[in-house]
Amino acid sequence: MPKTSYVGAFFLVAALLGAAASPVAAIDTVAVEVGVTEYEDMTLGRVILGWELERPPSWAAGWPLTWSWEARLGYWESDNSDVRNRTVSEVGVAPVVRWEARTSALRPYLEAGIGLHLLSDSVIGNRDLGSDYHFTSHLGLGLVGRSGTRLGIRLQHLSNAGLERPNQGINSAAIHLAVPLR
Repeated sequence: MPKTSYVGAFFLVAALLGAAASPVAAIDTVAVEVGVTEYEDMTLGRVILGWELERPPSWAAGWPLTWSWEARLGYWESDNSDVRNRTVSEVGVAPVVRWEARTSALRPYLEAGIGLHLLSDSVIGNRDLGSDYHFTSHLGLGLVGRSGTRLGIRLQHLSNAGLERPNQGINSAAIHLAVPLR
């Protein structure tokens, strides 16, 4: 493992331990994501464990703001058989902020998150991502049912933020299904 991977692994483990040490770190949501990337030969899947931290005052009547942490475990696969590496596993952590309307039985939500991911390899398919550690950002929107189940779509960008060369990055879109555990 290159030196940069150890640095990324250190920061990822530190973030996970910091999030888990929070006094309100009780897992309250399990989610799955299935998606595609901007490259037609690449797909992804994730399992996500989430826990809500606190509820700051709402910014607008009927739209409270919530904060949560997500621990992510994912798998990327390229259909291209003429490459060095067809699959990559990932582990990551991300804080997410979500605005959810409380106005009806089927409520819309908007969310945004920024995280840190560690990949099992820096190459997948024809993409050389330059390093094993990456930053992610995502925007999501969807609907929440009465039971608290969320169904939405997430648009995500993954890259090493130019800390290593090359920095090709990958954009993806995924269907997100989250089920509350309480």
